[in-house]
Amino acid sequence: MRRFVVLLAIATLAACGGDSSTSPGVVTGSYSLRTINGSPLPYTLIQIGADKIEITADVIILNEGGTFTETTSERTTENGVVTTSTIDDTGTYTLTGTAITLTSPETGSISGSVSGGTMTLALEGLAAVYSK
Repeated sequence: MRRFVVLLAIATLAACGGDSSTSPGVVTGSYSLRTINGSPLPYTLIQIGADKIEITADVIILNEGGTFTETTSERTTENGVVTTSTIDDTGTYTLTGTAITLTSPETGSISGSVSGGTMTLALEGLAAVYSK
């Protein structure tokens, strides 16, 4: 379950955007997750009865030199007890035109597009949109 949450979070972050240039220097910056499948945050990833896991925030920072960091905040409700946690990830990214691929040892590769300050990523049927 935890691996799925991390994969979703990365997919969502990769959905963030930047300029349409192919230069990593142009797309560098901080992208915040705005929507998943068109719905605003918090986004419920899974719910069984009253138990659920929600993404409350996700930020991907694209650095010069083709590296990224990601911080995902999640809220878990289990047996009426609510806990929050943060998941950190790091990796590299490549650009080809407006196509972006984020790769990390933890979650593998996630592809999407980046243009005009918006990044969009897709993973397991979910579309995540980020903006600067």
